[in-house]
Amino acid sequence: MLDLTNKKIALLMGGPGSERQVSLKTAESVAEALRSKGADVVEIDVNGPDFEVPADTFIAMNLIHGTFGEDGQIQAILEERGFRYTGAGVASSRVAFDKVLSKECFIAASVPTPRSQNYLTDGSQPLEIGLPLVVKPPREGSSVGVHICHDQAQFDAAIEDARKFGKDTLIEDYVAGKELTVGILGDLGAADHPHRTGRRFLRHQQQVSMDERHRQNALPLPGGPQPRSHESCAGRRAEGLPLLRHGSLWSCRCDAA
Repeated sequence: MLDLTNKKIALLMGGPGSERQVSLKTAESVAEALRSKGADVVEIDVNGPDFEVPADTFIAMNLIHGTFGEDGQIQAILEERGFRYTGAGVASSRVAFDKVLSKECFIAASVPTPRSQNYLTDGSQPLEIGLPLVVKPPREGSSVGVHICHDQAQFDAAIEDARKFGKDTLIEDYVAGKELTVGILGDLGAADHPHRTGRRFLRHQQQVSMDERHRQNALPLPGGPQPRSHESCAGRRAEGLPLLRHGSLWSCRCDAA
């Protein structure tokens, strides 16, 4: 195990995006854990590209959720400045954070993904997806701005909300079924966790609350890790994409079929 005694670790936290408070909460726990291992922790509240990292930093730990932290921006800045950092690189971060680009990769790798449309929020193009459907900002983290629409009134309200995030939004067929988290780590297999919360859909704040309780409501499927399951196999195919290596965590829905 790596000895962290007196090693300077820069915790990059906060960020300018909608998940700022989640990041700050994450950093509290991470800082405490690293200091318990003897690390010299420097907490850096990041609000944009003009942040300073100490020159003698051993590694920068990126704890920024969502925009700026997961979309390749901070990764590019750290690489340009010559700092090592945790997490995915510039290209993989950019693709993984963009739901439209991600879907293109999934389709190329034969990963099952719902039918979708990149829809202009000004309503200038015909809607190609029928109700029920899901509206989601293509470049936001977690479930920020996601709406499940079963009627026209819900769709109109979702598009109004989507305008806050940009000129376009991603619309997908609604998949009824259980919501799962699929973890992939090298060749060690996967663990599928149904979100047993009694809710049809976990909104962003509910997901945060769930994380803070150590996912006590996310229980393993019967039989434990099952790499042969449909969801895990789909995750493994995605894991084989050129931009993804070592490990990943996937959220998905599994229909009754």
